[in-house]
Amino acid sequence: MQATKLTVRDLMQKKVVRLEPSTTVREAIELIEDAGITGAPVVDASGTVLGVVSLRDLAQASEAGSGTVAGRRSEFYLADADEDRPYGEADELSDVEDYSPAAMRDGTVAEWMTTELVTVEPTDSVRAAARKMTEHKVHRVLVLEDGRLKGILTSTDIVRFVADNG
Repeated sequence: MQATKLTVRDLMQKKVVRLEPSTTVREAIELIEDAGITGAPVVDASGTVLGVVSLRDLAQASEAGSGTVAGRRSEFYLADADEDRPYGEADELSDVEDYSPAAMRDGTVAEWMTTELVTVEPTDSVRAAARKMTEHKVHRVLVLEDGRLKGILTSTDIVRFVADNG
């Protein structure tokens, strides 16, 4: 298939790990790591997508009470004893002053998910999806059709296609 004619449907993952808002940070880390992915949508009982949570978000949550998180509001990163630089890009996070260390460490994905969704439709071009990923600085977009989650497209899916098809 020609890259210029690719649609999101051609590359998206249809089997999507979904987390409930009440899933604990610890449970979510296990589920995501066991699936070999880096993030998952948070979906309520009716199937409505509420947000997305990444391993990075969860790592920040699980480490928040352990003293290994450094930074200030909207600029949190995992501290590294050997380096004095942020772990990746600074992310806007919840105002952690509102949480006790125990609540952050044992919190739920609803407390740490990103609620600003970046979405595409199955019929959108992969090129348009890649542009959205670049514009929003994300590695995954949710694929929605008539407001319902149909799949997920990640930067890895796109890179895999390019690597396999030149």
